[in-house]
Amino acid sequence: MSQNKFTTNNNPTIVAVSNADGETPVYLYADPVTHGLVISGTINVAADGAMLDGVSSSIRATVFDLTNSNPQSVAIVDANGDQISSFGGGTQYTEDAAAAANPVGTALNLIRADTPATITSTDGDNVAQRGTNYGAAYTQIVTSGGAFVDTFGGGTQYTDGDADATPTGTVALGFDGANVRALTTDAAGDLQVDVASSALPSGAATSALQTTGNTSLGTIAGAVTGTEMQVDVLTMPTTTVQATDLDIRNLVFATDKVDVSGSTLAANSGVDIGDVTVNNAAGASAVNIQDGGNSITVDGTVGLSAGTNNIGDVDIASIAAGDNNIGNVDIVTMPNVTLAAGTNTNEVVGDVAEDVALAGNPVRTGVRASQAEPTAMSADGDVVTPWADRRGRTVVTKQVATGTQTSVAGSTSSVTLLASNTSRKGFSIYNDSTAILYIRFQATATTSNFSVKLQPDAYYEDAIGYTGIVDGIWASATGNARVTEYS
Repeated sequence: MSQNKFTTNNNPTIVAVSNADGETPVYLYADPVTHGLVISGTINVAADGAMLDGVSSSIRATVFDLTNSNPQSVAIVDANGDQISSFGGGTQYTEDAAAAANPVGTALNLIRADTPATITSTDGDNVAQRGTNYGAAYTQIVTSGGAFVDTFGGGTQYTDGDADATPTGTVALGFDGANVRALTTDAAGDLQVDVASSALPSGAATSALQTTGNTSLGTIAGAVTGTEMQVDVLTMPTTTVQATDLDIRNLVFATDKVDVSGSTLAANSGVDIGDVTVNNAAGASAVNIQDGGNSITVDGTVGLSAGTNNIGDVDIASIAAGDNNIGNVDIVTMPNVTLAAGTNTNEVVGDVAEDVALAGNPVRTGVRASQAEPTAMSADGDVVTPWADRRGRTVVTKQVATGTQTSVAGSTSSVTLLASNTSRKGFSIYNDSTAILYIRFQATATTSNFSVKLQPDAYYEDAIGYTGIVDGIWASATGNARVTEYS
């Protein structure tokens, strides 16, 4: 059995018996920092699993249940004495970190499943990845919304005869003998086909014949105006016109030599002969023309016989000398009128008299409407137009030359701020006081009977031209009323 030894400092040293012969004493070493026992070699364990102290088999280390004891923490180190903190699982990598040049990791194993099928019974269970017997992993394609995609390729397929206004599908291609090309259509979707050669059917019009026909049609079209065709009659046959219900239109007697004279028209009253030029020779009888309630246009000059002639409503370019009653006349240009000597006046009379309801278009006095102030005239004595706003209200501005100032001391009894003055043009009052000023536009003001309530340091200016007495009273007798009267 080993004996306790002391160092030179007389500190006890713990020794143990060598496990080689059970007798040779050996030192036990402790870590100088943690004071933990440093074990190197094999720890003796009895046949029943108990730890021995190496000296006496009766000295045993009791192994407690971890649930009911505080076990000692043990660190595992490598051959260099560095602590090993992780075990198994291959090299671990951090997501979104730069990859190593030659990474080391665990190989992925798949469970072979020649026919894929449902593995777990509940969504959210762990499931091992499956693959083919060649080691290829099964995958499932999904949309951005997570829906499974189970079919691919070929575009949208259609059945012959289906109605679809906006179909989608694969572009049709054709082969020209050397290259593959896309088939083209027009804007309506009709397939474009170039006919390399085509025999002309029997009886078909050639290009030359079509050109000749088009020329003839163009000549006919030139003679058509609207829905009417112009026809030149080379020979006019003789036609007998009956006197009854005669309807002759657009004829000029002097050139067409149609004789309408004597009693021809009189015998056929009411005959419509359209537009007619009447050439009544000199010395012939007068021709009576009735317009049938319409109008008659006379080209040229119309002479009026001496005397009074009523010719109704007429547009006359000039009036012959003499007295002529021509009824209602539209005068295009009004000539200058010279008043008789000694008169030199011409009275202008409106449509209505004074104090009568407005009617017609009476002569009125005009003013200039302007929102802005008009420009002043260049000199005194110039003619100027009165000024009004756009609603016709006359604009009047007051001008004064004299302002008389007075001061009235603050008082709690009514005092006169301004005496009555018919020459007054206006006034202003400034309350130079810390108390409220009550103003009345009559005699005797009170704090309950007033016209204007003027706060301290407030200002009032007359805007109505009041010329009567102005009284005032303060809430407390302090300060002054600064009064200016304009005349």
